[in-house]
Amino acid sequence: MMEFARWSITKESQAAKMLSTLEQAIRQMQVGKPVILLDADHREGEGDFAIAAQFCTPELINFLLSKGRGLVCLSLPPAVAARIGVKPMVIDGESSSDTPFGVPIDIDDGSSGIAASARCATIRAACDESKSARHFKRPGHVATLLANPYGLRGRIGHTEAVLDLLRLAGIAGPKVLCEILNADGEIATHDELFAIGKEHAIPVLHIDTLLEHQRSQAHRPDSGAVQTSGNRAPGGPG
Repeated sequence: MMEFARWSITKESQAAKMLSTLEQAIRQMQVGKPVILLDADHREGEGDFAIAAQFCTPELINFLLSKGRGLVCLSLPPAVAARIGVKPMVIDGESSSDTPFGVPIDIDDGSSGIAASARCATIRAACDESKSARHFKRPGHVATLLANPYGLRGRIGHTEAVLDLLRLAGIAGPKVLCEILNADGEIATHDELFAIGKEHAIPVLHIDTLLEHQRSQAHRPDSGAVQTSGNRAPGGPG
């Protein structure tokens, strides 16, 4: 089992007090709204917008592009990646990056694939269990990420964190991520991420909060989804 990360924000700091609870993040996800996932400084040290792919809309993709400014990615569980034929972008041992990029895709519907509506169509198609590799073009305009089958216990990153978070929320299938840059095009600072979260009523969750939950549940026989009082968005788990 991979060693759990250490907090890059001390728990006594003002920033720590601005972090959301796991329950708040789960409730947000269950109603189809984004969460900001904050990584540790000794890794990427960045914040990503995260949402369940099944709730994707063109308006949401446009929000990610205009407010996040980073790369919109589709985080794929192994079973989904196999179903839609997404393979690693590079062969094992040839990558100089820790990020598990897959080949980017477009839904084969005759569009250019770049518009927010087209990217949304690709993302929603990946959620459709009737869609297979033949329904997609490669390369495309939606970046893909191949999640570790063991989640955060196999690799500590946004790719796995969003899948583990949605698993706790009872939502299966692919997830959408987008790195958050500031107005100058640089990686948004913690203060900037908290400001974005406050402006748009988006919870900011540290990945270590998920890791601590997993560690606390590791030896409990009833370790399942976190109980919340929120209602799940129409359509249920994907």
